[in-house]
Amino acid sequence: MTALYEQALNAVRDAISRLDLPRIAPDEVVVRKLPADNAMWNRGITISPDSSRIDDSEPAESTNERDMLGYPCVITIVDGTGRGWSEGITNVTEWQQKIRRTFHNKRLSAMHETGSNHVICKVTHDHLVDKKAYPANLDVSQMIVWVWMLEKRTN
Repeated sequence: MTALYEQALNAVRDAISRLDLPRIAPDEVVVRKLPADNAMWNRGITISPDSSRIDDSEPAESTNERDMLGYPCVITIVDGTGRGWSEGITNVTEWQQKIRRTFHNKRLSAMHETGSNHVICKVTHDHLVDKKAYPANLDVSQMIVWVWMLEKRTN
């Protein structure tokens, strides 16, 4: 069975692929470990895990048998043709708005595992400053879709 975190990443990817975002092909929405390699950013939308951010900071929401865990699905949006500093702003802001409206305070339908309940998604924005992107006139931004789950407590 696929781990819950991977299910969340894939469900986020699938939902974004169905949004019909302008100037982005469905195959440019991918799950990757990282949104960039040492040489370049991957154009499009990358959904990646960040295990260092897994959040179990809401114990008040837990039950006697289950713990509330938040899985961060980091969405990195990369656009731009290098033609100018303001080119592409409309596309990127529209993408961000549609993604936020798709996930914030909503459930993912593709989550399933015995003993776990998908509770809700929350969207936060991340502050990404990459000075390498500026000379290339790339728009690089990040947001995080937090997938909150009540998971069966292990002994």
